[in-house]
Amino acid sequence: MKLDRANRVFAAFLGVCVAALALIGAATCALVAILSYRLQHDGVGAIGGADARWALAFLIVLGIGSLLAALSLWRQVLATHRLVRLVAAQRLPVPRRLAAAAARAELSSRVDFVDSEERFSFTYSISPPRVAVSRGLYESVSERELDAVLEHERYHVDNNDPLKIALTRTLVPALPLLPALRDLRAGYAASRELAADRRAMKRHGRAALTGALAKAVAGPAAMDLEPAAAVGDSETIDARLTQLEIGTEPSVAHLRLVNLLLSVMGVGVMVALFAGSVAAFGGLGELARRVCGGA
Repeated sequence: MKLDRANRVFAAFLGVCVAALALIGAATCALVAILSYRLQHDGVGAIGGADARWALAFLIVLGIGSLLAALSLWRQVLATHRLVRLVAAQRLPVPRRLAAAAARAELSSRVDFVDSEERFSFTYSISPPRVAVSRGLYESVSERELDAVLEHERYHVDNNDPLKIALTRTLVPALPLLPALRDLRAGYAASRELAADRRAMKRHGRAALTGALAKAVAGPAAMDLEPAAAVGDSETIDARLTQLEIGTEPSVAHLRLVNLLLSVMGVGVMVALFAGSVAAFGGLGELARRVCGGA
């Protein structure tokens, strides 16, 4: 897998999330130990103490994020299953010309031909990713344009972008105090479409990709791709057209200052809650002595 900008942005997103979750996990262990110690030695009345109040506030924020992440994941699972069923219900035998194009794109047995007059293609499902091509798009494109469409989708298949989409949509709500993650997710979404277009343009030329984009701008109206593990393009068309015009990758969304500042504030809130609880308990040394030492 080539580490292009899309993969670098995704790696940065995942790195921030893993680091944040690891630190939160370590802090949670300490705060749960404080609450357990207080309940064991002082009973329910200990919840009114400063160390327990700070710990509970931290765990409530963590619980909200966990609930939002679980809801997002469940919504994606249901939407993906629904999308798979819809594609299966409208699947037609793959025409010879489409099968030949799929073979050239090294997507044999991965392409579904969908009985719809709308003109669209998208990559969906996680294991393994598949490509859906509508009858409307197939009948409207030339052979080179069809090759460009499938080469674009092959990028998403090779990079398993449906899985990455599912991860980003789950991890962003899991860390609600880090709004900068939304900017990284948007940057990844734009970069992956631009990278897929560059692959198609390199293999089949600018004219073929331009023609394909002109005929397949919108996604399927009857299939909701937004919550599913699917790669559809409804927001990056301006950047894609700019890339076609200038021939190189344009700059895409960067971290917005307001979200960066809000994320710093969010980290500060969580650190303050953790530090306040530990300090009220007597410090890390006292925590280790009482909880780990069994005092």
